[in-house]
Amino acid sequence: MSWTVAEKVDDTPAGRPFRRGFAARLVHLRRRKGWNQQELADHAGVSRYRLAKWEAARNAPPAEDLVVLSKALEVSVDELLTGRNLLTELREKLTEILRQTS
Repeated sequence: MSWTVAEKVDDTPAGRPFRRGFAARLVHLRRRKGWNQQELADHAGVSRYRLAKWEAARNAPPAEDLVVLSKALEVSVDELLTGRNLLTELREKLTEILRQTS
């Protein structure tokens, strides 16, 4: 049995902003690649119908689809879920530390 992001997040009106944020990130990352929905669906091995539901924040993908989406979009699952690029943040912190010590 797979779990979905929606099952792990409060689905009351207060919890819905998470799905809307995820949907917005998914659309942004897809457009950044220059792909339409069908192209991302093909790269991720999911149907365009399912992808459209995720982008409309009607539901959230199961965990295994998060992995294939992140690989297709060339981002981490964390960035797909939260919008935070931890590698970039680490690089910026390291650069700042190096500036301060030189």
